[in-house]
Amino acid sequence: MSEKEVDDKVKNVDAPSPAADSFRNEAAGDSQRNNRISEMEGSKGGVPNDFGNIQLTDGSGTDPSKETADTKRQCGRIDRSQFDEQLKDPKVIAAFAGRMATEVGGQGAAAQLAFAEEVMNRAASRGQTLMQALSGSYYPTPKPGSSNNPAFNAAITKAWKDGTDTTHGATGNGDAGFGKGGYETATIGREKFGMEAVDLSKGWLKKYEKLKFGKC
Repeated sequence: MSEKEVDDKVKNVDAPSPAADSFRNEAAGDSQRNNRISEMEGSKGGVPNDFGNIQLTDGSGTDPSKETADTKRQCGRIDRSQFDEQLKDPKVIAAFAGRMATEVGGQGAAAQLAFAEEVMNRAASRGQTLMQALSGSYYPTPKPGSSNNPAFNAAITKAWKDGTDTTHGATGNGDAGFGKGGYETATIGREKFGMEAVDLSKGWLKKYEKLKFGKC
């Protein structure tokens, strides 16, 4: 309601009355609310939300005051913070890169990232350490070896910190299949990735859903 409309209506009232007071209060409330919204929009691109509740934005629709390393991760990605302490150990990184070299080392960055994801997924599914997931009879050779290849390290770090999920929850890789009841989830480079039957039997699908940041 504009000030002129208020004045016109109040002029028709011979004496102070509840109606006149109501008109004045309504106009005052509109004015204060509009002033507040104008101030917020002029400073940081404020977006009014249900009046009175203003969400600060940087013009992109996000709240910069809440931008952290975690919230920058996209929805649907995987929380791999359980491996934070392990991946701070250079020996674990070197072993991870060593195993990556023999499994998908020559297949490009996308396959290397996918391999890093599925190793962490398998460790999460089976309650293993990363060194356990990188060693043993699952692979042609029991020991993972060692590498300091920067590209391999970058793939490991990206899967870890960004929570990428290009393999859609895969817990294994290779051409031998994923066991009875297991299934392929992605082919990246020349490598097949999938959910191993043993992980499905251990309830991996439920764990996988819980580890997601959210669905887009």
